Amino acid sequence: MAFDRKAYNREYAKRPGVAERRRERQRERYRSGECDEWLGEYRSRPEVRVRRCRNQRRYRDRNPEKVRGAQRRYFLEHREKMNKSRAEAIARFPEKHKARGKLNKAVERGVVNKPGSCSRCGEEVESHRLHGHHADYSKPLDVEWLCSICHGAERRKDEAVA
Repeated sequence: MAFDRKAYNREYAKRPGVAERRRERQRERYRSGECDEWLGEYRSRPEVRVRRCRNQRRYRDRNPEKVRGAQRRYFLEHREKMNKSRAEAIARFPEKHKARGKLNKAVERGVVNKPGSCSRCGEEVESHRLHGHHADYSKPLDVEWLCSICHGAERRKDEAVA
């Protein structure tokens, strides 16, 4: 009988400590910057970006407590940096901040109703996953309701024009 390399590797991986050692070697390579170049090229491929986005969303949906805890820990550890960044964004774009605030209040009060689907692609999504895209910040309640994918595409298109 011929040697079955795959079967051997599967059995080897089940041994105690093997997975931990492998993960630690991968972390060391990652930290050292050894894989920066090819990893950047790999992650910039469109099919990889879509798959990573889908997997990240799936993880967030399955583990909301873990994700929220990690977000809270990060914010608490970097509170000054986060507050400074937010203040800078508000100072740079006060009209955006005002328009978003007015829209959020209108949604809370029921003046503006969020639809159940993206107005661009028609995908049915939960209301918290819909984004109100302002074409003109001087009209804060005049928004196009887009899913995160369509909103990202619209913003990239707007940034390319600017």
